Amino acid sequence: EGHPELKIVIAHMAQPRVRDESDTAKWREWERQIDLGLLPNVWFDTASVPAYVDGEDYPWPSSARFYKAAIGRIGAAKLMWGTDIPGMLSFGMYLQLRKTVEVNMSFLSESDLAMVMGGNAENVFGL
Repeated sequence: EGHPELKIVIAHMAQPRVRDESDTAKWREWERQIDLGLLPNVWFDTASVPAYVDGEDYPWPSSARFYKAAIGRIGAAKLMWGTDIPGMLSFGMYLQLRKTVEVNMSFLSESDLAMVMGGNAENVFGL
């Protein structure tokens, strides 16, 4: 709030975890972190979200709940797709990491999905 001209991208969508969904205090803390995206100069990337979905394989279906919860709080214009490669290569290949967002954000309009997949990053980084 004190530096509105500073653009901040919080990595890994603030690390939501499946096991924290049932812990009200931890889930509220995650929501408070996501609410930082209500500030005009704060965004989140989706890199590494599959790493926080314990015990699931591609397309990491539980990640859809996290995406939907975050977008419901701050909107699709505040999320940017990311992979966190090379670290995420132990979880999935590049194409899987790209497709998981498309699959698990199928509730978005085509234009909102396009913003998450690149348009928001273009806007944030002035590309």
